[in-house]
Amino acid sequence: MKIYSRMLFDWWKDVEGIKVPFNREYFKNFEEFSISVDAKSLKKWLFERGFPFSKYVFLYGDNSAMLTWKMVIKYCESIFHAHDLIIIDSSLEWALFYIHNDSIYFGKDVIFDRDKHGEKVYKINQIIKDAREKSRTES
Repeated sequence: MKIYSRMLFDWWKDVEGIKVPFNREYFKNFEEFSISVDAKSLKKWLFERGFPFSKYVFLYGDNSAMLTWKMVIKYCESIFHAHDLIIIDSSLEWALFYIHNDSIYFGKDVIFDRDKHGEKVYKINQIIKDAREKSRTES
């Protein structure tokens, strides 16, 4: 998981006047959200990203986890609390980076060469498949 999250961010690039923690060669568009507003606004902002609730995403920070997007929204106050983290999905179409200064940065509209990075995407999808199978056998 570390390999994939490191692939996405290259500390604090200035993109159209916004300092973003993503490598410019991966995403075309960036958004910033301040968590200093109330939790309801954060949940609304996350919901407005438009991902299906059932979409599995990876949380990578001090601890790693695989959650559904619905779980990210529901538990956002606990998730976006103290430690820096990155959230990505298996397609690498977007990434969300939370930094402990109460800012969330969202990169979308991926522009990297999929053929060049296809092996990495395949490995991420394999991790998801293995995690789902493990979850089913433990249930």
